[in-house]
Amino acid sequence: MPPKIIPAILTESADELLARIRLVEPAAREIQIDILDGTLVASTGWNDPEPLRRIKIRPSIELHLMVNDPASYIQSWRAIKNFKRAVWHVEAPVDHARLIAGCHKQKLQAGLAISPETPVAALVPFLRKLDTVLILGVHPGWSGQKLIPATLKKIDALKHLAPKLPIGFDGGVENRNARSLTKRGVTYLYMGSGIFKQPHPAGFIKHLQSKLVQQP
Repeated sequence: MPPKIIPAILTESADELLARIRLVEPAAREIQIDILDGTLVASTGWNDPEPLRRIKIRPSIELHLMVNDPASYIQSWRAIKNFKRAVWHVEAPVDHARLIAGCHKQKLQAGLAISPETPVAALVPFLRKLDTVLILGVHPGWSGQKLIPATLKKIDALKHLAPKLPIGFDGGVENRNARSLTKRGVTYLYMGSGIFKQPHPAGFIKHLQSKLVQQP
């Protein structure tokens, strides 16, 4: 599977969410919307799907659920046509196997995210059931942080445990390290500030995507 750049959107308002979607829509087939409610992490953000009911967007939607009750958000976002994948944290106090099965029953892809302090061993019971794993290269909750180098070892560990499972990496991803991350085994590169600080976000995505696809 070729590597893919996925814009990660963390906003405080519906207007900002829609504006950012429009900025990347010409280049992105998928977007990630960060959902925070102050339960799993202290930060909060916009998490109401209602504005997306009334507009048409092209990219498919992945939710990165940094919450203690991901099931409730999965249910409330089911009405959004483009919602295709739910990723929640292995640190969340839920029955992960049951939630994974519930997503698959609803024709949704299911993934687990893992924070920097959590060992990869926490994912092992679920790897055969998952569609993806999302490695957090920074502490979850806000964008613009620098990548924590020790988190790179989790890519290697996951490639050893589940060689065919798509791996996402979120946090500190930039133009200068994107190639090394994909060479290491990352399939999905999630970029927030790395994209939206660019003068032309869609053009930046297209340029970086073409470089990654062409790399030896």
